[in-house]
Amino acid sequence: FPSRKDFDAIAAAGHNVIPVWTEIVGDALTPVGAFARLGDTPPTFLLESAEHTDHVGKYSFLGAGARWTLTAHGKRVRFDGVAPGDSQPSLREWNSVRDPLAELEQLMSGYRAARDPQLPPFHGGAVGFLSYDAVRWFEPSVGESPPDDLGLPDMQFVLADSALLFEHRTRRLKILAAAFTDDGQQAYDLAAKKIHKMLEGLGKSAALPPLFPAVSSHLPEAQGNTSREEYLGIVQRAREYIRAGDIFQVVLSQRLELELGCDPFEVYRTLRVVNPSPFMFFLRTPEVTLVGSSPEIMCRVVDRQVTVRPLAGTRPRGATEAEDR
Repeated sequence: FPSRKDFDAIAAAGHNVIPVWTEIVGDALTPVGAFARLGDTPPTFLLESAEHTDHVGKYSFLGAGARWTLTAHGKRVRFDGVAPGDSQPSLREWNSVRDPLAELEQLMSGYRAARDPQLPPFHGGAVGFLSYDAVRWFEPSVGESPPDDLGLPDMQFVLADSALLFEHRTRRLKILAAAFTDDGQQAYDLAAKKIHKMLEGLGKSAALPPLFPAVSSHLPEAQGNTSREEYLGIVQRAREYIRAGDIFQVVLSQRLELELGCDPFEVYRTLRVVNPSPFMFFLRTPEVTLVGSSPEIMCRVVDRQVTVRPLAGTRPRGATEAEDR
């Protein structure tokens, strides 16, 4: 879907990104199993949802391949891939910009994506991360960044060109490739080839190592980046800020480091078992792998409707002020 005739009509209507997809019965495949078959070439991502009540989210999304990658260290930006309006890859090395997020916005504004009502609301696009220090791009009053002792990007987004969409309630699996009309007459055929390649990959065997029991005796000792005395001093400073009325909430943390000794995907597999959450993610790029599990939606925009659901108690709890009190 769509047929070549319908594809040409959609392109003629002005869309330059068109999802091409097929559907199979997915009762024998899990997102983890599919990732093990297709996820060996970065960048890739897996987005899932689960609850402690054994309730599984309606969808899981697995992305593979990349049209381009946009990376920022501070306000120095690097682009690698095929930009909107081009058919050949290019490399733009570390240009200084005023706002890296504006560069991402400009890239995405070059796409006029067709919407297919048979597909989930999310079925592709730019997937990536922002660091905490990215706040300084749009809130200068925060001040100077602390020393960068990791050298990781402050922003990295990947435009995935292929995806698997698991519909858990119907046991169906949609295999999708984005067709970019910038590729000319071969755009449809290129998307179809990607779909067939993913189908072949899903047919291969994938031996996942067994997960060891998630107990501390199996893990090396983690090293923190602060001593006990330093951390207690930070706590005392936070208490003083609270007493002075300068802050009402603070999150104190430290970074723990250890030698992993396994593929990061095994960490994700364990995390989804011991801490199933509505928002779980695994993101692997050439520079960094991110693993997370969170109950917090933070912010979501669908059809210009914004959903904000913070956990910090900033929403009224009752129907009236009396109930709040």
